[in-house]
Amino acid sequence: MLIDRILIYTPFPLSFILIYCNILGQPVEARLANRLRAWQTIQQAKERAVAEAQRIALPLLRGGLLGIADLPAASQLMDDLTERWLVDFAATSATFVTQIDQATLSLQTLINGIRNNWYEASHVASKWTIKPEYLAKFDAEWQWLGTYGSWRATVLSYLYPENLLFPELRKDSTLKFVTFLGELRKLQPLTSISLDTPPDAFRNAKSALAGEEAQYFAPMVIGLALQRAGLYPAALDEYREVYDTSKSGAARKIAPC
Repeated sequence: MLIDRILIYTPFPLSFILIYCNILGQPVEARLANRLRAWQTIQQAKERAVAEAQRIALPLLRGGLLGIADLPAASQLMDDLTERWLVDFAATSATFVTQIDQATLSLQTLINGIRNNWYEASHVASKWTIKPEYLAKFDAEWQWLGTYGSWRATVLSYLYPENLLFPELRKDSTLKFVTFLGELRKLQPLTSISLDTPPDAFRNAKSALAGEEAQYFAPMVIGLALQRAGLYPAALDEYREVYDTSKSGAARKIAPC
């Protein structure tokens, strides 16, 4: 909640006077921000305490439930259970996975085992095979299906190709723009201070740009660099040089590109 205005009712002819009072709003915003940070700190401390308790207790619970805590062949039994149920029974309690992650890992293990003939005759999937008509292309397609991360990146690239249209990947960039990109990379790790007081080489490279590279692509590159560094307010300031967020649709575009 941001308090940026106060309504004061008066006996004057005007029904009320609208007074903008940003100065008064600042202490309120600061207090709310401090309380939010304190609440987040408490939540994080609680999560760490629970995780530490689970790290100690869960292995003991696992050993007791399986009845193998004191057996000399416990590691081999863990491996057999992992192969049978496609879940890592020997994983430490410090490993955190979601249900979706675990389901994905189990399915990947199953398919990899079928493709590479991992399973013994006693396993339920020992006789499962990949259909011959899919076998020829399976290895090529499994490169992007083999992990959840690669599958997600591939699908998002297919559905939203515009998210990968980074200005620094343009094929028709001029030599001056390439020089500008090189000077920007030298500022890494990027901070708002390093952009406020950049070296002369960066300023000269930026001022040498012209046309759409100066008006559109340079602010977009700087904004993306700030966004990747987690400096979101500074990134928005750069994007506002290109787009007017107060307008809608095509009217937002400022740069002639």
